[in-house]
Amino acid sequence: MAKLSSKSPIKALCKALGVSRSSFYYKPKPKHSSKDLEEKVKESFEDSRKTYGTRRIKADLESQGITISRRRVGQIMQKFTTDLTYVRVKGKWCYACLVLDLYNREIVGWSVGPHKTADLVIEAMRSIPYDLTSEDTLLLGT
Repeated sequence: MAKLSSKSPIKALCKALGVSRSSFYYKPKPKHSSKDLEEKVKESFEDSRKTYGTRRIKADLESQGITISRRRVGQIMQKFTTDLTYVRVKGKWCYACLVLDLYNREIVGWSVGPHKTADLVIEAMRSIPYDLTSEDTLLLGT
C-alpha cells in the first residue's frame, strides 16, 4: 500500500481495501525488555538525586519515548529494608521491627513484642500488604 500511495490518494486506497486511514499511519512502538526498563527507571531515579517518585519517573521516561505505567515503575522501584530497634516502656524493654519501602520512604509493615526474636521479624513481614512472592520484589534485611 505504501508503494501505491504515491500514485493514488491514501483515502481511496484505504476505502478500496476496507481499512481505516489510521491503520495506514500506525507505527507500533518498540517493546523494551524488563531489564532495559529496570535500568532506565534506576537511571532516572539516580539522575534525580533519588528524589523522583513514580509520576516523575514515568514522565521522564515518556519524554525519552519509553511508554511505561506508574504501576510498573512502582513495581520496579519497590525494595524493602527492615529495622529492629528497642525502647524502654514502663521499665521494660519493648522491641519494634519496622519494614520500610526505600523508594517512597514509608513504613509498610511492623510488629512489636517483648523479645527480640525471629518471630518478631516474620510477623512484621506478614503485615506487609504487598505480594512478596513477585520476582519484582527485592527484600533487603539489615
